[in-house]
Amino acid sequence: MMRYVVKNAQRCAAVLLLFAGALTAQKKEFLEFDLATGAARTFFAGSDAVSDTAGRTPSFHGSLDGTAVLPAAPPAVPFPGAGFTDLRAASSLFAVSSYPVRTAVRLFRIDNDSLTSICSGVMIGPDLVLTAAHCVYAFTAGTDSSHVKDSLVVVPAYDRGVPQTVVKATPVQKVFVPVSFASENEFAEEDVALLQTEVPVGLQTGYLGLLFQNGAEYFSGRVFHKFSYPGVPVMVSPGDVREYNGDTLYYQYGTLDVVESVWLGYHIDAVRGQSGSPLFVSDSAGEAVAGVAKWSGSSRHYRFSAEMFHALTDIMERVMEAPVPHAMPLTSTLSPNYPNPFNPSTTISYRIEKSGPVSLIVYDALGREVRQLVATHQPAGRHSIIFNGASFASGVYFVRLSSGSYSSVIKMSLMK
Repeated sequence: MMRYVVKNAQRCAAVLLLFAGALTAQKKEFLEFDLATGAARTFFAGSDAVSDTAGRTPSFHGSLDGTAVLPAAPPAVPFPGAGFTDLRAASSLFAVSSYPVRTAVRLFRIDNDSLTSICSGVMIGPDLVLTAAHCVYAFTAGTDSSHVKDSLVVVPAYDRGVPQTVVKATPVQKVFVPVSFASENEFAEEDVALLQTEVPVGLQTGYLGLLFQNGAEYFSGRVFHKFSYPGVPVMVSPGDVREYNGDTLYYQYGTLDVVESVWLGYHIDAVRGQSGSPLFVSDSAGEAVAGVAKWSGSSRHYRFSAEMFHALTDIMERVMEAPVPHAMPLTSTLSPNYPNPFNPSTTISYRIEKSGPVSLIVYDALGREVRQLVATHQPAGRHSIIFNGASFASGVYFVRLSSGSYSSVIKMSLMK
């Protein structure tokens, strides 16, 4: 079993480097652990000058069929004293195989040839999972060392103790953790981690976007959603014990009771196992995560700052530009746009097998070229672009991707 140990002196050096960088930049320093090779390194991610007050990355429906309709209005009967509902089994409300339900993942660790349930998480890219740092990075009690947990496995849409038959479990290849967390302790605020999977299962399940908003106005009265895996029995009241064991996906939604500079939450104590689960919005622009579960008290979620948002999206872009891991050979693919039908915008995602000239063109129903979306040299890997049809009439449109000898067409419907 491999462990990547960070001694106290190294922690201090990392903190000094981070502090020095903060004097001149707003980038975040991250630790990257390669679980396959044992290699570890630190790097800075993000932007040198962050001045925007809001940001959002697009979500993706995935190649599988099925879409769950999430509630748009606040709950009529929330949990007593809270804006959110009580936990309900997701399968009693939705098809677990539908989007965005299937983007929820259960995180396991292989320990002595058996799977040990750890935390919750969510797909935020073709091969990227968002979770809490304390789920994958541990501090050894009574010592000055810490380590990343190895032999991690991601199981999408795991429910009632059974993995999905179409989407397979995949090992984790790399772990990205903020130095601010690794250099302090499990109580550090920036409790967030990215996991790169060996197989890009997000192309099937789809994935959520990321979101940050300065201030509190955006969050006031807005409906948020949550899928998670509570993992231990809980006594709600004398004689009322809930039997949670981490094998079932649960759903909650509602409005927030806690909106602070670092935290988002609601007045319901979370259950162990929910750590790493996302707090996300679902609206006309898609689905986007605003925070990650950390504390059980008032279900505290780490709220993304502008700096952390840009750091995470920077890492996401670097991973997407890298070649697909050997576990799944990369082939050129044009995925169905989402949403479809759409008004006025939709996201078009595709993969390129080899670096080279790429063309992505929109045609109308008569075969006339109406917009050229891409006409440039692009690296191998995954790419996406938003098509805005605000200036176009309702109707059927076609998109053709050309890259080397590969060519493919999809049909889109603009409905105003």
